[in-house]
This record gives sequence, C-alpha cells and structure tokens, in this order.
Amino acid sequence: MGATLTIEAWVLPEAIAGKQAILSNADESFVLGIVDGHVEFSTKTGTCVAEPCSDWNEYVSNRAFLPEGKWSHVAVTYDQTNLAAATAFFYVDGVIVDKEVVQAASLINLDALLVGPLSGLVHDLRVSDKVFPPWYLKGA
Repeated sequence: MGATLTIEAWVLPEAIAGKQAILSNADESFVLGIVDGHVEFSTKTGTCVAEPCSDWNEYVSNRAFLPEGKWSHVAVTYDQTNLAAATAFFYVDGVIVDKEVVQAASLINLDALLVGPLSGLVHDLRVSDKVFPPWYLKGA
C-alpha cells in the first residue's frame, strides 16, 4: 500500500456507545471506527510485540459525530506523502469536519479487509489508495 488512502461509507449506527469498527484489516495496520459516536481513525506505527499494543496512534474527532439511528456518510482521507508525518481529514455528510496531522504509519495494508463489528449497518463502502479531493466526497 502506498502513502495515501481514502475510506468512505454510509453508516447507520444502531448504538453508539463504546468502541466499534467500521473497517479494518487483518494485520490491524489501520482502523476506521466509532468511539462513543465520534469518528476514529487509528494507524499502527510499529510492530506490536506484546499486548496491550502501544504502537497505535488513535485519532478521535470531537467534531465528526455520527448520530444513532440516522444514515451518515463518513469518510477519512490519509496522506503520508511527507514521510515524517501524515494528514488525515475527517468528513461527515460531505463536509470536512476535522483535520489532524498524525504520526506516519509504518504501513497501511489493504489486504484482508474486515467490516465491523459495528452495532448497525454499513452500505456502499469504498476504499482507495488515492486521496480524493473534498469536491469528490461532497457528491457521495
């Protein structure tokens, strides 16, 4: 996987309490999820040798909120073209609601993607190794 990523999906959370995954991968190099209704994007920064793993960067957006019982379009773009740091943009319903400068991940792998577990529904999930511009995500 390269240094760029866009994940987008329509999500209908039935319950928003706790930590839930929308999409991750088998080697857990990234997770897009919900933490108490707020959108979370986490990346692995190294190789975990013991549990609990401390080689995670978790970014929970206080401004990217998904209401219970309502369909919302959620997207995260991740751009690591600068090797020292990366930028993640959080979108809800086509609007940029947050931006984080994040520590660069060791690797983002798109093999063996896993949907959930999420208390609710996920529809029209799309993953790309490109960073889509805001105008593209507005029409989702």
